[in-house]
Amino acid sequence: MKRSRVPEETRTSPTPSPNATSRPGSGPRACCTTSCSTIRYRGGGRPTADVLLRAADTAAAGHEDFARSVAELRLYALEPNKDATALPSGLRRLAAGCEGRPLLARDIAEGLGSRLSAISGPSPDAWWDTARTLGAEPGLAQGLFALRLTVSGGSRSRWTEPWRGRLRTLRRHAHPDVRASARETVTAREAQASVPGTIQW
Repeated sequence: MKRSRVPEETRTSPTPSPNATSRPGSGPRACCTTSCSTIRYRGGGRPTADVLLRAADTAAAGHEDFARSVAELRLYALEPNKDATALPSGLRRLAAGCEGRPLLARDIAEGLGSRLSAISGPSPDAWWDTARTLGAEPGLAQGLFALRLTVSGGSRSRWTEPWRGRLRTLRRHAHPDVRASARETVTAREAQASVPGTIQW
């Protein structure tokens, strides 16, 4: 006997058992993680600062475990060589997101250093002003951000004043990790003594 075909609209999928376990990577929490951590930009090209900041605010409203993604978005929303007025406030907001997270503060400070190194030309005046104001605050992230600004500005000026004095001040910072990082910063290297019988180029 020929079986009758069940219409497509009447077919139903079997109802899962209440005791059935979800697959890894599925469920409400996984959906939340995917939607907040995978933020796609459909405008083409590099997203603007406003787009990045809106994405950071969206991720921040999801869960505290997104603190790293939020900090990275806010870091790349900064324009250190263009918007001098927004640099101090932007870094302070970044520092607030790193509060109580020393590893995150260190990583974001390294990211800031990389962003500053990619900028050519002399350091803007805003870098010095921001390094001075953030360096006066006792927090770890503020001190590390101030150090990155100081290193970038000092290396461009061959560590002339006032950058050298700013580094000396950071070596007396309230936070021990900032002091240690500042003391590890090398401003000049001594030439190695020539060894007899060798040629020193």
